[in-house]
Amino acid sequence: MCNVERALFISAGVLLNGCVVGAIMRDPPTDQPTMSAKELLQSSYDLSQLKDVSYLIFCLFNIMWGFGISAGTVLLYDHLESQGYTPERASWSFTMWGILNICGKLFTGFLVHTKLVAQCSVHVLYITQAMAGTSLVLLGLPGQAHIHYDSMLSVYGFFFGTVAAAWPTVCVDLFGQKKLMTTMGSLYLSMVPDIRLERLSAVC
Repeated sequence: MCNVERALFISAGVLLNGCVVGAIMRDPPTDQPTMSAKELLQSSYDLSQLKDVSYLIFCLFNIMWGFGISAGTVLLYDHLESQGYTPERASWSFTMWGILNICGKLFTGFLVHTKLVAQCSVHVLYITQAMAGTSLVLLGLPGQAHIHYDSMLSVYGFFFGTVAAAWPTVCVDLFGQKKLMTTMGSLYLSMVPDIRLERLSAVC
């Protein structure tokens, strides 16, 4: 039987595979001589990026944000049940979370490419992270009406999606298009401790 713990475990495994793929992904060479597997791997992953202080701060910020969000997300289902939700009602609420998560990604993709916020993707990221954290705190308040939890879970799902969609644009704006795959790969790898925390929260 598949439960929340097993679903998160599968999701973490898929994400970890994506970290490796994202770190080594590159456009195929056009007019270059054939390289060995070792040379291709070395050219695909630029360790010099780890010497960039601004990039390390960016990764550290996302790690700290992930520590706060991961455990809360895992425990949300139990929290809803403790507030009188039936398993069916809690599942429906998480369905809305997933739908609005997708809407948040689409909205961010549109927003960061408008002239109004051009080259301001970092501000968009930090604002959406703050909004996601705030909605999660409000969602954790006990003794509220179901409409409060449904609303806050929807808001949280929306802004959670905007955060994930803003990461690639931030990497491009700060570090350039050519370093997108390297920066995104390292960013996801830096969040492995958050994935482990999700697993630990689910077990506990």
